[in-house]
Amino acid sequence: MSENVTVYAVYGPDPNDDGQKQFQKAFFEELKKGKARFGWGAYGHVEKHWGEYNHKKRNVRFLQRIRPGDWICYINVPDLEKFIPVRVVKGYEYDEAITGEKGDKDFGHFVTIDPAFLNISPNGFDRREPDVKSRLKLNKRGYHWRLNRNAFFETLVNLILK
Repeated sequence: MSENVTVYAVYGPDPNDDGQKQFQKAFFEELKKGKARFGWGAYGHVEKHWGEYNHKKRNVRFLQRIRPGDWICYINVPDLEKFIPVRVVKGYEYDEAITGEKGDKDFGHFVTIDPAFLNISPNGFDRREPDVKSRLKLNKRGYHWRLNRNAFFETLVNLILK
């Protein structure tokens, strides 16, 4: 394992939020196609609106730091209390946002991932597992945060071998 690998924790669409819940299905389908999507706006390419949406800059800077080989741990994906880990193969891009069940658009920001890992646990892992709770602590700490790399990989191996 490379010392340069970073593991990020990020929440997927909130299944308890009516505005975000509509994206849950499309968001997971995009993961299967190799696109790890992020919300934080569907306003067009970020440079186009760089001055208008200052509160989005912090999130875009985070996305621009994600590198191939890094991992993202999506919390509450595909369902509440689950998580899906994915490995990044290509950095930040922006395209047309996905359309939710109510016709709203969001989640235009993305990084390309290797979808093959989803075959190991297509229904996600339970984040309430004792090992996950004690080692990864996947409780919300903001929009995104870093996980301990060693704890992440050791926990992942334990979950896969279960």
